[in-house]
Amino acid sequence: MKLTFTRKNMAINTFIEFREAKTIFEFTDYIRRPADEKGGWEKENLEFQLNHLQNLFEYLNEEINQIIHTSNDKTINFFFEELKSEIKYFDLSKVDKDYFKSISITYNNTIYEDFMLRITEKENSYFDQPERKKYKHLEKYSRTSYGYFSRKMETYEEENKNFYCVEEIPKLIDFEFLERYLEILERITEKFNESVCKEINLYDQGKLSTKTDSTKLFYDKIVEKFKNNKIAAILILLFVLYVAGSQILKLTIENKQNINKLILKDSNEIKKSSLTKMKIDSTKEKKILRDLKKKKNVELQSNSKK
Repeated sequence: MKLTFTRKNMAINTFIEFREAKTIFEFTDYIRRPADEKGGWEKENLEFQLNHLQNLFEYLNEEINQIIHTSNDKTINFFFEELKSEIKYFDLSKVDKDYFKSISITYNNTIYEDFMLRITEKENSYFDQPERKKYKHLEKYSRTSYGYFSRKMETYEEENKNFYCVEEIPKLIDFEFLERYLEILERITEKFNESVCKEINLYDQGKLSTKTDSTKLFYDKIVEKFKNNKIAAILILLFVLYVAGSQILKLTIENKQNINKLILKDSNEIKKSSLTKMKIDSTKEKKILRDLKKKKNVELQSNSKK
């Protein structure tokens, strides 16, 4: 399962959108307007974008500190390596003015091409109408159509024009006001760097994780936690000595008991062996006596016959 960092993703994605040409147009178009045309929902929308983005940077910083203080090295490494790669790929830590001029030019070219295609279609549709051929230029004629408000057929007079009047303009970025947008972007970028750069520098210095080991030994964590607390360190040392002493004492008692058991077992085996030997010797002695007695009887019988 891949790790997901919600606040980081929201902040990065919103910041990327803020740096796109569409947003550049929104700001430059609003800035170029005279004072009496500014305000309303468009002003509120732009202010919301700025405030929302800065709030997301604060949430990102909170998530960074939460990960630093509550996650293991593997999670910390994954988070910071992903964050650094995103910042590098989208070049979020600085404002390259040439880059923003370039994407503005590309945006204007694309918008203008789409605009001309749309105007060409409307122009062709206009000249395909029969009135263009039926009436002379500026000749007036009557047209009848259904009235939307009156809900009945209405007749009104029109003037034929043998040219198409373009009544709209393409929505292009005005380069005269691009610098004003870039000033706003620089302030926003500074806020972004304040929310991430300090922690990224600490990570690069190896002060937030080991980078090489995915986990730490429990012993190492205990040492880090109590290395600056002498009382806690002494208590832990005494506890370790107590446990070690208890184990040594237990082993000593067990060894003594085992030795006594071995001595008792050897003594019993020796006694048993002696009894067995004595039994064997007694049997041999009885056999010798029987043989002597038998031999003596034979001799007596031999003397009697003589």
